[in-house]
This record gives sequence, C-alpha cells and structure tokens, in this order.
Amino acid sequence: MELRGKRILLFSPEPWQGLHMSKHHLAQALAKRGNTVYFVDPPRPGNKGFVCERIGDVQVVRYRHWLRGVNRMPLWVNRWYYKRLVQDLAKRTGGPFDILWNFDTSRMQSFPERSVKNSCISQTTISCTSVKV
Repeated sequence: MELRGKRILLFSPEPWQGLHMSKHHLAQALAKRGNTVYFVDPPRPGNKGFVCERIGDVQVVRYRHWLRGVNRMPLWVNRWYYKRLVQDLAKRTGGPFDILWNFDTSRMQSFPERSVKNSCISQTTISCTSVKV
C-alpha cells in the first residue's frame, strides 16, 4: 500500500506534548509523505469537548472521555463506545479515514473493525504493539 494522500487516525497511549516516542515519529513521517494525520491523545482529566490543533504537520486531537470505566465493562460496550468515538472524529474532521492505526491497545481492547470500517474507515485498520515501516 502506498502511504501517500491518506487520512490517517492514529491512537496513542502517550500525549503529543512531552517526550516523543515511536508513535510521534511515525505520525510526523506519515504527514511528511503527504498524508493527513490525526494523532489522538489519550484522554486527560479536564479535557472539554473536542479540540483539533495543528502542530507542525500533524493534527493533534483531544477529546472528553465521558464513559469512565469503559475498559472494565462488557466487550460490547467497549466496541460501541470506540465505534461512536471514531465516527464522531470522522464527522468532525471532514470525512472517513483511510487508515486507523491503534497503538493504545490497553484503552481500545477490541476494536469494532467491521462495523466501523463500513461507516468511517475506507481501507485499513492496524492494531499494533510494534510495526515496521
């Protein structure tokens, strides 16, 4: 797959601010190749609503996490919550994503690939702990 001209939604367990790790470098490299990259910060107390801020070539997304304990709830609740989140992000940022790249497997334990792919992800879902690019 040629990674150019794609809309990429990247979930990270580390926020954009602070020490940059592999997820940050990957987001920057993908953006430099002509992709539109949305880097989703982990939810933090005090986040209000939805904010999308351009930092360099990357769009950093912060959102309010409104369902506390979602990872301790039944699996269908986790899938439902994150499906709604991705659909909302797609709507707020101008359309479906070509690629969803999930580095935060502790937060998004079982991503609802089939149900989300039809509505707001047009190509690929990647869930990873390590990826070679």
